[in-house]
Amino acid sequence: MKINLLIQAMASLNCENTRLKRSKIGKHQRKFNPQRLPTPKVFYQNLGIEMKGRGEWRVAKCPFHDDKRPSLSVNILHGGYKCHACGVSGDMIKFYTSYKCLDFLTACDELDLWDVQK
Repeated sequence: MKINLLIQAMASLNCENTRLKRSKIGKHQRKFNPQRLPTPKVFYQNLGIEMKGRGEWRVAKCPFHDDKRPSLSVNILHGGYKCHACGVSGDMIKFYTSYKCLDFLTACDELDLWDVQK
C-alpha cells in the first residue's frame, strides 16, 4: 500500500511542471465521445507499448516504473489496464493522461475525442 502511494506521488511530481492547456472551438460546444478512441490494440501500439500473449488479456512492461519483466496486463477488448507490481490501473484515457502527464481535457483534445456541436 505504501509503495503504491509513493509511486503515485512520484508520478504527480513528474506531471507537476506541465502546463494546463485547454483548447476552445470558437462559440461551438463540444461533446465528449469515447467511441472516437482507436481499438485498444492500436492505441497501445501507437504509444510504443509492446504487448505479448494471446487472448483477451495481454502483458507488457509497465511504463510507470522500472519494469524488468512484464507486469502490466492490458485488456484488448475494452482497453483497461492493471499493473500487478505498482498497482496503477484504469482505462485508455487515464493511461494516456498519466503517460503523457496531461489533464483529462487536454488528453481528449490530443486524442480528438470531441464531437463539435453547432
